[in-house]
Amino acid sequence: MSAPSETVEQVRRVLHDVMDPCSQSAGTPLSLVEMGLVEYIAVDECGAATVTLRVTAPQCLFAPIFATEVEDRVAQLPGVSSVRVRISDELTWTEADIEPAALVRLKQRRTETAGEPVRPLYG
Repeated sequence: MSAPSETVEQVRRVLHDVMDPCSQSAGTPLSLVEMGLVEYIAVDECGAATVTLRVTAPQCLFAPIFATEVEDRVAQLPGVSSVRVRISDELTWTEADIEPAALVRLKQRRTETAGEPVRPLYG
């Protein structure tokens, strides 16, 4: 079995493949990690993984969908015996939580689409 710290890094890598649905619909697909939506990852010595996610808005309808995807993907990792995904009820996310490289892509997309009808990006 992998050491817990190695497994946490495996979980983080897998979460880079889980896309935020709102950023996808806005034309700039960003992962949950790039969006800054991953609040906490832990794996204990028995392989029990816990992932806490944040949402961009309290009315996020996609949270159960990406939580299920996270659970499914993390459960497939070697060394993981169980997965608990929790959606934080604290609304602490801001655009400042987006990873710098992802924010550059997002701003570039906004510049490219300037003048087009505005679609809400989050929520």
